Amino acid sequence: MSDRDFWVRAAQRLAMRRNIASWSDAFLPAFLGLTVIAALVLLALRLMGLAAELHILWITWAGMLVAAALACAVIAGRRPFSLPDSLSRLDEVGHLHNRLISAHAGIGDWPPLNPRIRDTVRWNWPRLTVPMLTSALLLAAAALLDLPKLAVNSHPNEEPIAWTQTESWLQTLGQAKILDQPALDKLKEDLGDLHNQPEKDWYSQSSLEAGDALRQQTGQSLRELQQDLEKSSDLLTQAQQASQMSASDLHALSASLQEAAKALQSGNLPANKELTGKLRTFDPSTLKTMSPDQMRALQQRLAAGAKVCGQCVGPNLGDGCVAGGDGHRSGKTGADDKFGKGASGIPGGGGPADLGLDDTSENLHTKRMEGASNDDPTRALPGQVIAIAKGKHNVDKTTPSGPVTAGAISSAGQGGDAVWRDSLTPDERQVLQRYFK
Repeated sequence: MSDRDFWVRAAQRLAMRRNIASWSDAFLPAFLGLTVIAALVLLALRLMGLAAELHILWITWAGMLVAAALACAVIAGRRPFSLPDSLSRLDEVGHLHNRLISAHAGIGDWPPLNPRIRDTVRWNWPRLTVPMLTSALLLAAAALLDLPKLAVNSHPNEEPIAWTQTESWLQTLGQAKILDQPALDKLKEDLGDLHNQPEKDWYSQSSLEAGDALRQQTGQSLRELQQDLEKSSDLLTQAQQASQMSASDLHALSASLQEAAKALQSGNLPANKELTGKLRTFDPSTLKTMSPDQMRALQQRLAAGAKVCGQCVGPNLGDGCVAGGDGHRSGKTGADDKFGKGASGIPGGGGPADLGLDDTSENLHTKRMEGASNDDPTRALPGQVIAIAKGKHNVDKTTPSGPVTAGAISSAGQGGDAVWRDSLTPDERQVLQRYFK
């Protein structure tokens, strides 16, 4: 290798190191800043549950890094460390007294090669590695950090009100043990299907409609069950006086009890089979299948079941319901009327229910009249009377009282009278009066 080739290659390596250092000095801050932004965006996407869009983030981040690298290369290339600069630096370090610069300019010979002469500037590794390590740690933390405690409330934690209300009904009915267990399990399964949806779908249109439909259907079934339980309780109350009934009334009462038991067992929310079984096997005409204490206990259980249904969906305000009393319906429908009208002296029967009207009427002050006044005419409403005054019509007594011709023209008019008096504006009248006097 000639002396010239040795020194030119040494100068080229020095110029490359200096130019790379200049580019790194401009690129590393941009690299760190773009990485911080990418880490924050990555964390936000994970918090919002948008993991499927992460590939877009990586592509965007890589593209921005390439653009930043090219921009820094353009900035560093405006003032590059050239070959003469490298030769001058080697002259300074090797104390060659500008022999390399002179030889490159064609003045004098190249000095003999000397491998020990090199640039004394070294890489600042902490300045190079800290931004890169920091960027790597930020990306790793944003990608691997466990976020249950840091997750934002992007999806509602509160269940829809229809679900909460239906669930409270299930808990109340489960504690009371008045429903058939398979029907209760089926209702819990339907509610569980709504709960098993992703939280982000809880308040979707279809989910809300399904929850409202389930609540309405359950509420209607509970009202029907409440009516059947109240009816059965009333029938058992009447059955306690079976010894005072006639044979036909006992037969009608027995048929009513069978119908009530069938209704309790055939609804959307059937009652407990044990409860309906006792009611079905009871025969008021014999009074052998149930003692008075057992009958009273069954009646109380039916009344308690109706009360539980009332706590869920509100009191039963059906036809013939009277406020007050023990909460049971006073009116009788269906089979009750078959024996209720003829069972004189038996509690609970005997004609139509009281409408609950009071004998004393309340004074609604409908006969008292009050005037409305408005002192501000600007705030008067259409049709509102502003004021009323007394007065008489001003009648012109000089006008003839005899018949006159209606619609006749009294005079033909002269000149432009008919024009400017009937159809012209004031400005037009002034113009015409100048010519027609």
